[in-house]
Amino acid sequence: MPVDHTYNLETLMKSLDNYTDATNKRIFYEYIMINGVNDHLKLADQLGKLLEGRLAHVNFIPYNAGEGTSSDGYSTTPRFIIEKFQKTLEKY
Repeated sequence: MPVDHTYNLETLMKSLDNYTDATNKRIFYEYIMINGVNDHLKLADQLGKLLEGRLAHVNFIPYNAGEGTSSDGYSTTPRFIIEKFQKTLEKY
């Protein structure tokens, strides 16, 4: 996903860890599921390893091009794949 590269992932996660240590509140992560792009189970494993041991909640959002927009060939991940992705992530 294109993002501002001011802070790398390690720095971001350390800041989030500091926040949860200070507040004991979990972080909510939003994950947009795009069919064939970021819904592979190996990515669920990578995300699980990144969040393992952290106060975290992941909200899966099925991709939706929206009314009047171009989908650029993207489509919504089928529900059963989202469920497999979630079950893989829950192992961590």
